[in-house]
Amino acid sequence: MSSQMPPYFSERLATFEYEAGRDHVTQAKNSRSLIAAISEIEPGARVIEVSTASSLPLGVRLSALNLLVDSVWGRHSVEKVFQASKIFEFGGPFLEILDLPGSPKSHPKLSTSGKLTGFVGPDGLQFVADGTSIFYDRLYVSALIQNSVLLEEILNFDIFTDLRFTKRVKGFVSNQPINTQARSCAIAKSIFVEAGMTGLKEYVLSRPKDPPPLDTSLQLFDDWE
Repeated sequence: MSSQMPPYFSERLATFEYEAGRDHVTQAKNSRSLIAAISEIEPGARVIEVSTASSLPLGVRLSALNLLVDSVWGRHSVEKVFQASKIFEFGGPFLEILDLPGSPKSHPKLSTSGKLTGFVGPDGLQFVADGTSIFYDRLYVSALIQNSVLLEEILNFDIFTDLRFTKRVKGFVSNQPINTQARSCAIAKSIFVEAGMTGLKEYVLSRPKDPPPLDTSLQLFDDWE
């Protein structure tokens, strides 16, 4: 959910009936169930699923797998740039990911290079893997700046969901993703409503203050898109 104050979003849990299955029909059904559950919690709120599981074409277009961003590395999906930017204790970034067909997460070096320690994006900025989504959010927001039509359309929604983003609840869920395009959309909307395109550009261009060196003792954080 978007918020007018930093960190520009708020998160709430919603319980809904989930049907197992990775096919689009099943996932779209789950997305509708999730949105129905949220509508009971937040009556009148305008909700959109932001992923390839979305029942709305806009939600599918906003998926990090489909949203494109231009950089010195070329024109690629947000997801490819994000995965290619990863730094591990034994290598990275792996720019060959940018030219691979299929899911960028399937590149073997992403799972055989040790612990994730940080990110170095196309602009050369270094971010440590500190358990936050700041690098991903800035990358996603920069793509929205370049796709102003999509940015304008997300202003019509109040709540953004990402079905494949799971949260650990009382230790039940074993996988704890960090990055989600739903949060990035909420951040983008909040900043734009408060400060317009100038505010979004300042958010993307702001530099980390004295970033610490990459720490190989940090845990590997995975993510779903």
